[in-house]
Amino acid sequence: MTKTTLINLFELLTHLNTPDGIQASSGELYRGAIFGRDSLRVALDLLPWLPSIGEQVIFSLVRYQGIGYSEITEEEPGRIHHEYRHQYVGGRKIGSRQQNSLDYLSAKWGGNGKEVIYYGSIDATPQFIRLVCQFCVQRGREILEEPFLHRSGKERTLKEAVLDAAVWLNKKVEASELQLLEFENHNPKGLFWHVMRDGKLSYIHENGKLANRKMPIASLEVQGLAYDALIGAADLFEESEVDLAVRWRKTAENLQRATLEQFWQEERQEFAMAIDRTPKGVPRKVTVTSSVMGDLLESAIFKNLPEKDQACYVGAIVKKMYSEDFLTPVGIRNRSLRYADLVPLWDYHGSFVSWTVITNIFALGLRNYGLSVLAEDMENRLVNAAEQTDSYLEFFYVDKKGVVFFAPQQLVRQESQAHESVQNAVLGTNLPENIQAWTVSGLLRILLNRSQPFYKESPKVMWQEQVEADIRANGVLWNAGASGKPTYHDFNPLYVDVVEGRKAQEAFIGLM
Repeated sequence: MTKTTLINLFELLTHLNTPDGIQASSGELYRGAIFGRDSLRVALDLLPWLPSIGEQVIFSLVRYQGIGYSEITEEEPGRIHHEYRHQYVGGRKIGSRQQNSLDYLSAKWGGNGKEVIYYGSIDATPQFIRLVCQFCVQRGREILEEPFLHRSGKERTLKEAVLDAAVWLNKKVEASELQLLEFENHNPKGLFWHVMRDGKLSYIHENGKLANRKMPIASLEVQGLAYDALIGAADLFEESEVDLAVRWRKTAENLQRATLEQFWQEERQEFAMAIDRTPKGVPRKVTVTSSVMGDLLESAIFKNLPEKDQACYVGAIVKKMYSEDFLTPVGIRNRSLRYADLVPLWDYHGSFVSWTVITNIFALGLRNYGLSVLAEDMENRLVNAAEQTDSYLEFFYVDKKGVVFFAPQQLVRQESQAHESVQNAVLGTNLPENIQAWTVSGLLRILLNRSQPFYKESPKVMWQEQVEADIRANGVLWNAGASGKPTYHDFNPLYVDVVEGRKAQEAFIGLM
């Protein structure tokens, strides 16, 4: 290896880490931003080897845990925030670009130009509970009694914070007529979608219409997070909070059943990516094939099912992610290539992008269900991508042929070129951030496991052997070659017209 070494990754993570929390990236967009979702992903990736980071993330988030209700900030009691920004991060004043972002977000989310905190995330709270539960399993429950100073000025214990988070989560699921964890946008200027795939065009029907944002939406992957969190919280408090623990287990059982019944599409042998509602409030599936089903494997939602059902659901997900519609040299696509022409641009979470964090989550899910050969294959793709590009990007652009564009550049048109076509130019809304925190943590997880193995492989059962054998037979596993180095695609120039891409996106949304 060259640049992608344990020492280098540790150094990068150190630069991203501050006393106020882990910055999402070193790029212009997310430097100085403390995201709940991103911070939790970093902590969960590294918890087996670096529990101190997990502890730091836990206490950096509970300081801002919701205590009241606000439609502007979308705060709710017990809810973990989505994004926090302040004029000073780690004692240093942020730069002018970051201040511009702070001002812009303050105007939308109720900030004051010095600080903004926004809670529009449905997944951060169950992920927070998952992290605390896993920390307690690994390091003991003493951490629950540790005090911290909440932003309100009140001293609290971590136990109180986790209980509040679990109560919030249980209340959300119980309130759903579908018995699922759903999100709903209360601030018209808030994020379109309160989940990881929060690009404006992420949740879209096969007819090209966006999912209905005016009513609650249940995204597939957060059902797995909610299931884990409810079961974990019940285990954690089964002696001290007996009645709550019983209630949480029942809610988890209902959610598991509802997920399998309402998302699974027998005729297609795949899960729908979400469930939204018609304008009249009738639940309907969002059937566009998405990588969200790969995220579901990181949870234990299939663990207590009979082996034949595990084989059915897990096998179907793996087969889909390893199909030509998803598989690329750098991981899996966000949306199936079958829907590449559904929108008129290369959108942020569409068919032409492969997110390192999503591939990392899929690899973790493969390990979770005993498919270690396939997990290593996915991890090889991530490490090789970092090696060959000498970067730790937020995502990669990948065309229909599987060609990876490692160094996309923003297209800046001169007036004289206004009506000229530019070779290898596409419409898009974003360029990838570099040194993305959860890209760094994913790679660090892989290298730490290879140097200090954490995952202990159990003997495979028949269905696991069959799934891996079927993928092997397709000849798609990463080929190390005679030299021992994985093959890779040549670098290719790509120009992304962000200005026109964003106009095209807004025009597309305006047609709804």
